[in-house]
Amino acid sequence: MTSLNRVFLKALANVELATVGRMSQLTKLSPKRCASVSSRLYASGRISRTKPITSSYYLYYMTQEQKTDYYRRENSDVSTTFAWQSQELMKSKLKYLRRLQEQPLNSSNLILQQIINDYVSALS
Repeated sequence: MTSLNRVFLKALANVELATVGRMSQLTKLSPKRCASVSSRLYASGRISRTKPITSSYYLYYMTQEQKTDYYRRENSDVSTTFAWQSQELMKSKLKYLRRLQEQPLNSSNLILQQIINDYVSALS
C-alpha cells in the first residue's frame, strides 16, 4: 500500500462521509491528488462512494467490512503486536473484550470480533 493510500484511508476511517475537499483538508494533500487516490481506492473496492441526487460531487465512506479490512491490514503482524504482552495480561484483556462484546451495542461489531480473534490466535 502506498503512503498516499495509507494517509487517505487513515483519515477516511475516522469520518463517516467526506468529499474530496474535506479529505484534502484532513490529509493535507491537494484536492487533485485526493481525487486521484480516492478514484483508485474506489476502483479497487477499498472504499465506497455515493452521489447525492442534488449534488455534483461524490461522498466517500468506508463500510464496516472495509474498515475491518483496513484495520487488519494495518495490524497484520499479530505476533509482533502481542509479543511484549504477558500471557496474564493478554488473558485479562481478552476477558474484558468478550464482556464488551456481550453488550447489545457491541454484539455485531466486526472490528471488535476481529480483535478478539487476534487475541485468541495469539494465545494459542
